[in-house]
Amino acid sequence: MAIAMPSVRGCEVKECAFNRDGCAAFAMTMGQDGCATFIQLDTVGGLDKVTAQVGACQKADCVHNSNLECKADFVRISGANGECMMYEAR
Repeated sequence: MAIAMPSVRGCEVKECAFNRDGCAAFAMTMGQDGCATFIQLDTVGGLDKVTAQVGACQKADCVHNSNLECKADFVRISGANGECMMYEAR
């Protein structure tokens, strides 16, 4: 069964190659310690026009996590490691 993935409505991690005034990855993964899609390269990554989505979330202790899928309406990413600002412990 397909589910709607939450959109990434903002990313403040300027060092990420996928950040083009917001996340330009088609889908990102939220890891245990922050955005697992984060990569620091001189190359610009991602798509020209895209609304990034959360493809998977490893933060199993978050209230929005169900079977490693994010159920929040949207996410915002910030901080040095790309922390999810929607994270809320169970």
